[in-house]
Amino acid sequence: MKKLFALLLAFALLLTFAACGKQSTNTDDETAQTAAPAAAYEKTPVFTDVLPMAFTGVRLYQMQPVATTDEPDVSGKTVFLQCLVNANADNGLGYPAGAFVPGLLIEFEILDAKGRVAQAGRFQPLNAFDGPCYGANLSIKSGGTYSIRLVMHSPQKSGYGLITDPKAGPEKTFADWFGDGSVTYTSPEWTFQQP
Repeated sequence: MKKLFALLLAFALLLTFAACGKQSTNTDDETAQTAAPAAAYEKTPVFTDVLPMAFTGVRLYQMQPVATTDEPDVSGKTVFLQCLVNANADNGLGYPAGAFVPGLLIEFEILDAKGRVAQAGRFQPLNAFDGPCYGANLSIKSGGTYSIRLVMHSPQKSGYGLITDPKAGPEKTFADWFGDGSVTYTSPEWTFQQP
């Protein structure tokens, strides 16, 4: 009787593991709904691998205007600027290497060839299909030559803090990288061609 019980128990466990190991099968429609958008949103670099601060890398891309939760209507806009801010390996603030740096307040000025402010604003924190970014839809003249001035404010300004306990906190503070609270970077000239 014990052998029969053991055999039935083993058979039941085998069926359980087999059911758990089944792969779900998506239909073509389901796969299409979860796939990343195609090349309709091609990104063109404005600048890449800029290091205004040693703890992070900053990259800026232009692409066609995109609707967002705060700006569902982008008619009249000519470009979406996407700003990616990712931590370097030796940041000392606890961010994993390559991780998005949240909580930044990033103000921008688009400067024309004579250094005059053509447009100014603040990048909004957003999530796209490929992860978080900062960005803004703008209306600027195609064919113009511009540079971009970024003022990056410490995450502490937006209420993002650090643990300061010596055993649990990171080795550095925001003041180590942001000094008095912000860092400014002005890009090289960039000729804008509407996507």
